[in-house]
Amino acid sequence: MEIKLIKSKNSKISNVDYDNLGFCKYYTDHMFICDYIDGSWQNFRIQPFQDLSLSPACTTLHYGQTIFEGLKAYRNQEGEILIFRPDKNAERFNKSAERMCMPKIPEDIFIKSIEELLSVEKAWVPEGEKNSLYIRPISFALDPYIGIKPADNYKFMIICSPAKSYYSGETNVKIEENYSRELLLMDCLDWLKDRPYDAKEILDHLEYCSNIEKTDEVFPQICLLYTSDAADDMQCVDLGGRRI
Repeated sequence: MEIKLIKSKNSKISNVDYDNLGFCKYYTDHMFICDYIDGSWQNFRIQPFQDLSLSPACTTLHYGQTIFEGLKAYRNQEGEILIFRPDKNAERFNKSAERMCMPKIPEDIFIKSIEELLSVEKAWVPEGEKNSLYIRPISFALDPYIGIKPADNYKFMIICSPAKSYYSGETNVKIEENYSRELLLMDCLDWLKDRPYDAKEILDHLEYCSNIEKTDEVFPQICLLYTSDAADDMQCVDLGGRRI
């Protein structure tokens, strides 16, 4: 796998306020991109971070054929850059790809693309116990086609952002009384009964949706409940942005 490097002429790193990083306020100078064309991944490259051009008829915009992952790179006390179990992220990414009828990314491509991008952007990995470089792999359909079928063409990309912890300090939690994992599963089971998928596997998407429900109250986390046959009361099993 050969990765072409197109260097950015001007770095944005001097604009970063490391005392007020927030989460994904800044993006590094480069991004990794490759294309799925004629049944294979090709055109591997690292290029300057820039906007994309998409057809208004793009499959992703109309039918949501897109997936993503998230992992972080840290500096240890010796200044080395470390990432934690990227093979597990690759495995989960490909499970998502299978569920969304999208081409999988071979694990070696997934991991090497991250490593090569980090080697270019190593100056962006911040120091500090709660600081990291957030790494966002994403894949999405490109076909300019309005019709219900899997696309034929896709992009796989990785972008990075120096960041603090997603949540800082105490976090307000709302106990959701209108939705539960149990009810979501019941709705899913009828649709999935003749399909080779586990209904629970699509709940990750539903949990993100529950977290962006419009509300006048500020609750960064929505707690979803679940009742099992073995329990008489509701059990708290999910906070929209994390497992518990």
